[in-house]
Amino acid sequence: MISDSRHETFADDMDGSLWRFEADYHGRNFYQGPAVFCEASELQEVIRATTVNLQWDQMGNSGLVVYPARRKQHMVITKESPAGMSILEGAREALVSPAVLYSLANQGKLPGARRIGKRIIIHRETFLRWLADGMGE
Repeated sequence: MISDSRHETFADDMDGSLWRFEADYHGRNFYQGPAVFCEASELQEVIRATTVNLQWDQMGNSGLVVYPARRKQHMVITKESPAGMSILEGAREALVSPAVLYSLANQGKLPGARRIGKRIIIHRETFLRWLADGMGE
């Protein structure tokens, strides 16, 4: 297991928490490290319980697995981050195909999405909040 300060901080924050903690989780995309398992409705609480940037995967009907985000894979909102993002950026963030987001946007069901000419732009903060809230589930 590769250990770094993000993993150590996350492990310290989550060990002994309300959620099931696993110190050496083996997940998608070759991830290996600390993780917690929670229900989608508890995701905001998990996010607030640590200072580490997180990513999560749906575990079928059994909830979410939450773990430290890779440094370059996931976006972090900073003062320098643009307010808008493309469908492709949103799809990378949500770990879904762009077709899913295009479909939702065309149905008017993608929060923060606006058509500007031929492009669809997503308001970053609104979209990330929607993801964190369970994508409308």
